[in-house]
Amino acid sequence: MKFRTLAAVLLAGGLMFASAAPASADSETEVISGRYIELVSTTHDTESMSSMMPGDVVIWTVSVSAEAPDPGVIDMAISGTGELPLNVAVQSCDDPWSGSACPSGAAEIRAEGPVALDGAKDILMQFDAAETRHLLVQVTLSDEASEPAASTELRVHAHGFGEDVETTPPDGDDELPETGLKISGVLLMAAGAIIVGVFGARLLSRGSDAQAQS
Repeated sequence: MKFRTLAAVLLAGGLMFASAAPASADSETEVISGRYIELVSTTHDTESMSSMMPGDVVIWTVSVSAEAPDPGVIDMAISGTGELPLNVAVQSCDDPWSGSACPSGAAEIRAEGPVALDGAKDILMQFDAAETRHLLVQVTLSDEASEPAASTELRVHAHGFGEDVETTPPDGDDELPETGLKISGVLLMAAGAIIVGVFGARLLSRGSDAQAQS
């Protein structure tokens, strides 16, 4: 799944009265298995991820484990590809995440900051392949985000024992969701209808007043 905006500029420009249905916090999980490495990727709010607004915080978790043939290590990295500037922070936990809480105490492995959008890998950590790590990726819009229909695809990469396994946030659907631009277009049309209606009502009112005075 790609991270997309909901044309925040249009909403901030006076269209707040055109309300939409509240976003649902649906989660989706996907298991990606290599020969030795397995990733369990879970998005916790697919609706927010596909139509991000300024101030939204989207959580994505990835559990990493291996059935290693020999002792070794797994290297983790993250990358981004697209046009939508995002800030990303990553934490690691020895236990599965409970929402955004780590029962055993989280370790920050990437401080919040911009992610490169050219596909370059940003190294996160290295750990013993006999262990399991649970990563929590926290995503927010950058202050530089301005293009209403922009999108970016994030990937978490695991490398070890001669193989590379990667995952993107799952959305549970082969079709990409409606873009922010389309949603905002609907809001814009609704706002236009309201404005035209109010203007028309005022003209009728003025006409009625003029006839009464004459």
